[in-house]
Amino acid sequence: MPSQHGRTLRSKTLALSTILLCAGSANAAIFNWNFNAGDPQPPAGGYTGNSLGGVIHSLSASFNDATRQLSFTANFSNRVTTGFFLALNNGPLPRSRPGELGLFYFDAGDVFDGDPGQNLFMTAYGYNGLNDGSTWRDGDGATPGDQPPDVIRSILDASWINAVSAADVVLPGGINGRSLSFTINAAPIINHVPLYPDSGGGAWFGTGFASLLGIWFHPFADLFDLTYNAEGRISGLNVGPQGSFDGYNFLVPAPGGAAAMLAAGLLLAARRRR
Repeated sequence: MPSQHGRTLRSKTLALSTILLCAGSANAAIFNWNFNAGDPQPPAGGYTGNSLGGVIHSLSASFNDATRQLSFTANFSNRVTTGFFLALNNGPLPRSRPGELGLFYFDAGDVFDGDPGQNLFMTAYGYNGLNDGSTWRDGDGATPGDQPPDVIRSILDASWINAVSAADVVLPGGINGRSLSFTINAAPIINHVPLYPDSGGGAWFGTGFASLLGIWFHPFADLFDLTYNAEGRISGLNVGPQGSFDGYNFLVPAPGGAAAMLAAGLLLAARRRR
């Protein structure tokens, strides 16, 4: 019959193996980033912004580099924001990086315009590198005039969208706020071949992040009125006041760190008992 010591050791070994497996999966997969209004500048980066498009209360994002699932949530401490455009990457400021990134247009104007309609649309385009949101109509910001846009996903293809929401909420502290969020399969963005590759040699990245995050986020207040053509592409854009939150080199906590520390502690304890 196995001794109590043997049973205890095997039990600890099984628990350790399970924790290590979980820690390994987490380290390989899910990255989470959170920002709250008033947070300090990142040590190796920075951010700037304004509140014209809504007062940012908090931002959060998660990316699973195995499944390519990307989630993003923007919470505002007032109720004026009706849409935004957004680009994310693995550290550098996304602005002025043509042919490298996908740009998301999040259109919640119909949700908050006071009529019964509750349509909420998302589209994705190859970012043209300009700082004016014109990617929907001009695919190549380096060439004079408007070039055909680099459409990755129109509103006629929602297969990449897992969840999308826009609603007035009550935030912690009793703040009457607004929350806009989405969860998508980012694989079509990451695997996209750009119509206008970066002439400077920058490789296509698409979207997502890991240990570092860069963000180019521009929300709009009161009016974010997009129209779409028969192909589901944006054909017109009429907007109200524009806000911004542009940042680079935000540190993202290493996933699975707590599990790895616990596993190390169990391993040390098992060795001492032996």
